[in-house]
Amino acid sequence: MRFSNIHIPAKRLTACLLGLALMGAASSAVAQGGMTPPEDNRSFVKLDPSIKAMFLAEMRKDLENLDDILTAIAEKKFELAARIAERKMGLAHRRIERMEANGASDEEIAATVKKIRKMGEKVGDMPVKELHRKMSQGMMGVGNFMPDELQGVGQAFHLSAYDIADAARLVAKKPDAANYQKLFSAINDMTTHCRGCHDAYRVR
Repeated sequence: MRFSNIHIPAKRLTACLLGLALMGAASSAVAQGGMTPPEDNRSFVKLDPSIKAMFLAEMRKDLENLDDILTAIAEKKFELAARIAERKMGLAHRRIERMEANGASDEEIAATVKKIRKMGEKVGDMPVKELHRKMSQGMMGVGNFMPDELQGVGQAFHLSAYDIADAARLVAKKPDAANYQKLFSAINDMTTHCRGCHDAYRVR
C-alpha cells in the first residue's frame, strides 16, 4: 500500500507529533514513578506460561484476521471476507485449519463448517466445556484451559464470526445501504465482545 500521494497539513502533522511526544513523556513519567497508573480491577485469569503465550498469540491472530476481513470488504471481496470469518474466527477454527493443512477439499471444509455452525446453535443448552470438546474433536485449543465464564465469552466471540459471514454474503448479493449496515453491525458485535472481555479479564 502506497501513501506517497497523501498530503498531511503541517498543522495536523505537528499536532500528531506533539501528541506522540506527550504520550512518550507520560509513559516515561510512569516508569520513573512520577505518575501513578490507574488500579487494574479486572479479574485475573491465572494460566500456565505456555498456555498464556498461546492465548496471547491467538488474540493477535484474531486481530490479523479481522484486519483481513476489513481489507476484503474494502476490496469488495465479500466471499473472501465471509470465509475468513467462518473458517479462521468461527467455532473450532483450529479443526478447520487442520483440515486445510491436510489438503481437505473445499466441499469437505464447507460441510464441516455447516456442521459446526449447527452445533453452535446449542450454545447455552449444554455446559460450555462439553460443547467445546464435541466441536474440537480432541484438539487442545486454549479454550480447554479457561474457566467456564471466560470460555463462554470466547464462544460468543466465535459465534459472532458467523453473523459477519452471513452479512458479507448478503452484501455480495445486494450491495445496498441496509445490507452494509448489517455487515457493519455484525463487525461491531464482534469488537464489542473483544472490548468486553478485555475490560473484564487479564492474564498478566
